Amino acid sequence: MSRSSVSFLVLSYLARVAAVVDLNQQQIQYVADHLTYRKCLKLIDALNQNGFLLKEGGDETSTPSSQPLREDARRPCVIQLTNWCNGPGRDMTFDFLALRLREIGLQKVADTLSKKVLHETAEQLHRYFLDDPFKEMIPTKSLMLDKPPPTEELVPAPDLEDNQEKLFVAVTILGTICATFCTCVGVCLACPGLGRQVCRRACPEMCASCFEVALDNCGRFAKSFNQSANKHLFAAPQGRRGGPFMV
Repeated sequence: MSRSSVSFLVLSYLARVAAVVDLNQQQIQYVADHLTYRKCLKLIDALNQNGFLLKEGGDETSTPSSQPLREDARRPCVIQLTNWCNGPGRDMTFDFLALRLREIGLQKVADTLSKKVLHETAEQLHRYFLDDPFKEMIPTKSLMLDKPPPTEELVPAPDLEDNQEKLFVAVTILGTICATFCTCVGVCLACPGLGRQVCRRACPEMCASCFEVALDNCGRFAKSFNQSANKHLFAAPQGRRGGPFMV
């Protein structure tokens, strides 16, 4: 059973039990304050008519149903309305009073009264039912409680295509750097003069100095390597086929 269905049942129950249950003394006083003496007598006569629609024509103060009320006709209007709520209107709701107010030409008073009554009824419904402080004592599987939101968070699965794309980009960058470095080293070893000129024109002074130092070290290494090779490699006697072999 949803909350709206329960609210409708509670409102229906209040409407049946009430002797004008949805009207209080402040609301009756509000209606009385907006009525003149003649309008008050006219409203009381209209409220004592049993039909749904108000009968028009004739002497409104001479109907048999209104004769008992003529005894307190000179009393204040709020007293007359209170006596009607406790007497003939005991089994009615405020809708009947609002209807009679509209029929005698008090449309604004009827609309304001309806808003006041409905607003107070909604507040009472929230106070005594929807916002009940004892709701926490209701079992968790009760239909009167809303289902708690799920607490587990779903973690999305890793995207394999995204990981492969990142790996391809990283390999491409590293390969480009390595290829550039190897090309520079090869050019420097093969053509030291050309490499020195390019480095002086394209690179800053500090980089050119570093290149000069590196190039000198490479030259020394190559020279020492050649000397070691000549020292440890020698020509041996010819073999059976007449070709020399290295030891």
